[in-house]
Amino acid sequence: MKKDIDQIEKSIKRFRSLAWVLIYIGIAAGLFYFFYKLILNPNYHLTFTDIGTYYSGALASIFTLAGLFFIYIAFLGQKQQFIKQQEQIDQQNKNIEKSNFENKFYKMIDNFSSYVNSLTFEHDVNAKKEVLKGLLIFKYFSGIYLKFFNDPNLSEHLLNSEIKLNKENLDNVFIYRIKKVYHSQFRYFFRIINFIFEYIEYNIYDKKDKYFYNKYVKIIIPERLKFIIALYKIHDKNSKLAKKLVDKYKIIEKYDFYNFIKDKKDYSEFMGKLGIKH
Repeated sequence: MKKDIDQIEKSIKRFRSLAWVLIYIGIAAGLFYFFYKLILNPNYHLTFTDIGTYYSGALASIFTLAGLFFIYIAFLGQKQQFIKQQEQIDQQNKNIEKSNFENKFYKMIDNFSSYVNSLTFEHDVNAKKEVLKGLLIFKYFSGIYLKFFNDPNLSEHLLNSEIKLNKENLDNVFIYRIKKVYHSQFRYFFRIINFIFEYIEYNIYDKKDKYFYNKYVKIIIPERLKFIIALYKIHDKNSKLAKKLVDKYKIIEKYDFYNFIKDKKDYSEFMGKLGIKH
C-alpha cells in the first residue's frame, strides 16, 4: 500500500509540473503575441476581436489542458488520501489483532508456568516417601537417565526381572524409569508446547515477529524438560510430538545440555541423534 501512495505522489508531482509548464508556455505565448503585434508591427492596431480570437484559440487550448491536469491532480490527491485512510484502518486492525494475539499468547505462557509449578510426584527414598514439586520433577527424571549415561560402570536390574539398566541399555532406562512412570504428564506438556508453537505459526506472518515469539517460548521451556523431550525423540520412535518439537520447531539448540553430559564425545553423539551438529 505504501508503494501505491508513493506512486501516486510521483504522478501528482509529474502532472503538477506539466500543468505549470503549460501555464508558463501560455503566458509566454501571450506575451510574445503582444510583443510581436505591438512592438515589431507599430502600424498594427490591436483590437479586442484580435485578443478574443487569440485567447479562444491557442491560449485557451493551453490553459484548458493545464486545467485538466489540475483536475486530475485533485483526483489523484483524493485517491492518495483514501489509500492513506485505508492504510490507517488496516494498521489499526493489525494492532488490534496483535493485541488479541499477545493477550492469548501470554495467557498460555502463564498457564504453562502455573502448571509446571503445580506438579507433584511422590517416590521412595531410603524407605521413605519424598514429594517432588515443579521443576524438581524434571530434574529427577532427567537425572536418572544421566546417571547411567555418564557412568559406564553403573549397572542395575529391574526388581524381579532380567532387564538390565546401564549405559549399553539406555532404551531400558528410558522406558522403565521414565516413560512408564510419568508418561501421561510428559505427553501433556508436549501437547501444550506444541499448541503454543502452532498458535504462533498460524497467527503470526511477519518473520521477525514469528522469530521473536518462537524464541520466547524456547527460553521459557525448562532445560530439563527439553532434555526429556530429547529422550523421547531418541528412544520413542512413536512420539510424533517430540519429533515435531525437535525437528520442526527447533526447541533444542546448539550447546543445550552441555553441562549435563560429562564426556564431550558422548555429548556430540547425543546431539547428533537429535540432528544437531556440534
